[in-house]
Amino acid sequence: MTVRLQPAGNATVVRLHHSGWGDGGQWDQAHDYFDKAWAAVLENLQKRFVEGPRDWTAFRARMKAYQEEEDRRKRG
Repeated sequence: MTVRLQPAGNATVVRLHHSGWGDGGQWDQAHDYFDKAWAAVLENLQKRFVEGPRDWTAFRARMKAYQEEEDRRKRG
């Protein structure tokens, strides 16, 4: 994957080139997935620079509690 950043006045143009694809089967499925996913990733990247960093503290706490509950459930 290649990411290029180009100054454009008060903004930055981001160009992403995702290479290394094979042909057929799961390659096609993976390509279709990333063809859609990269737009969301780049939108979130822009949002981060416009709004600032996100505080992940509450999310991490929920994930830790979830994992602890799963571990307890597996132990019986």
